[in-house]
Amino acid sequence: MSYTDEFFNKIKDGAIRSWENHKVLPSLVGAQGALESNYGRSELSVKANNLFGIKASPDWTGRKGWYDTKEQAKDGTITTIKAEFREYDSWDDSIEDHGTFFTATEWRKQNYANVIGEENYIKAVEAILEPIAMKSYATDLEYRNKIIRVIEQYKLYEWDNEIINKKEVIEPIKEVIAEAIPEPVVPEPIPQIVDLGYNEYRVVSGDTLYSIAKRNNITVDTLVSWNGLEDKNYIKIGDLLIVKDGQFKYTVVSGDTIYKISRKFQTSVESIKSINGLKDNTIYIVQVLNIDGLEVITAPQPQSFKPKQIEYTVKSGDRLGKIAKKYNVTVEEIVRANGLCNPNFIKVGQKLIINSRK
Repeated sequence: MSYTDEFFNKIKDGAIRSWENHKVLPSLVGAQGALESNYGRSELSVKANNLFGIKASPDWTGRKGWYDTKEQAKDGTITTIKAEFREYDSWDDSIEDHGTFFTATEWRKQNYANVIGEENYIKAVEAILEPIAMKSYATDLEYRNKIIRVIEQYKLYEWDNEIINKKEVIEPIKEVIAEAIPEPVVPEPIPQIVDLGYNEYRVVSGDTLYSIAKRNNITVDTLVSWNGLEDKNYIKIGDLLIVKDGQFKYTVVSGDTIYKISRKFQTSVESIKSINGLKDNTIYIVQVLNIDGLEVITAPQPQSFKPKQIEYTVKSGDRLGKIAKKYNVTVEEIVRANGLCNPNFIKVGQKLIINSRK
């Protein structure tokens, strides 16, 4: 049995009891416990039986201890601090306290009111991150997507369906996860994953351009411009949207190798390793790779193929690497065709001649 299966087997009964006793959705309990504790292998979960990273607030009267933790600021900066956390006798005690956490004080009852009794796992996840009093459970900017990814990858929504008598069974939003597998294939130990700030967002059920723009502190018009959308009122589940004006990144999924990623972005293995400072070909699931500025390698075209010359207008968020990939050309070809002195500087509204191979 894999360590992930073993972890979920150990906490399933407690997660279901959390719904029975506190009306906290079992899938949310399981996914938070997995993510916060690294599937029961973090220092906090081993030494303190604390699966959820709950700190020792003033109302806590039990045991407590100091542990390292990472906090992420709104600008994406991550710092490591020492904080005082709650300690428990068992994982079951940790799960029980997680259930009472949301209603233990009047302030929490108000702040997390939308968590209690919510039967839809996506809404439940959003309720802990965009609560009524605007005090989020976690500082991780990608916490929402990570929790949903765990729920769907390990089919934790089936726990919900076991205990909640629904007229309609909630099925997973398949588009949320690029590739779902029974368990992550990672070497021991699992490396510390550092959030560098994501620039892309995959649309899930219930999303609107307004809600996505608000969540990323940008305007709808900016979101439309960055993504070249023709209709402000239409997006569909699974759409991948640019939500930050920064370096483009790719998140490693199950089955990826550097070679496969190089083929996906029409570049070389050495280019990916160089720009990301990789010493060998080892990569990890959910590792974030910089793909901005990669050398684009174009496959030779048949002699009969004639590139189509187009005039491209630079939009906000554009870079030569992104434009080159879109039209199947190299950055060098764009530079030569337009007599650019500095390939790292283009401006919004600038006209570029591109000999497109698409």
